[in-house]
Amino acid sequence: MSKKNRSPKAIGSVIESLLLSIDRDGLYNLAKIELQWENIVGPQLAAVSIPARLSGKTLTVWAAEPVWVDSMSYHKADITSKVNSILGKHAVTSVEVVMNVEAKSRKKMPQIKQNEQEQTKPMSDSAIAEMEEALDKISDSQLRSTFKKVILKSSRRNP
Repeated sequence: MSKKNRSPKAIGSVIESLLLSIDRDGLYNLAKIELQWENIVGPQLAAVSIPARLSGKTLTVWAAEPVWVDSMSYHKADITSKVNSILGKHAVTSVEVVMNVEAKSRKKMPQIKQNEQEQTKPMSDSAIAEMEEALDKISDSQLRSTFKKVILKSSRRNP
């Protein structure tokens, strides 16, 4: 087996090609489902389940325990109907419920309080310059802007 001579690639081009391969519409729809999950399945089932993946027209849901898998299986038609109502189209035709213990340990992301934001340190000038240089290599302006927002938000949380 021969080894290919691979030269290093700029992180910006690697990230850009990776993100361009992602189904943005599917991720956007999954995020909308996630935001409305409690309205879709109710508070009891929302506490023990996660909408995990939207692949094609199949929504995969993780449930914390077998009893919740069984319970949610009875509600597949209702889940499909409510999801399609939220998305405004027939984006989902089937729901697959599988057990995954990660659904049990699901926690909401903590909200940053205003006083916590004020206590964080801003990025240094050199860190900002380094970030800008890396982001300039991403040709898609929307993608570049999104990465910038993520980096800046992350830097505020991790001084």
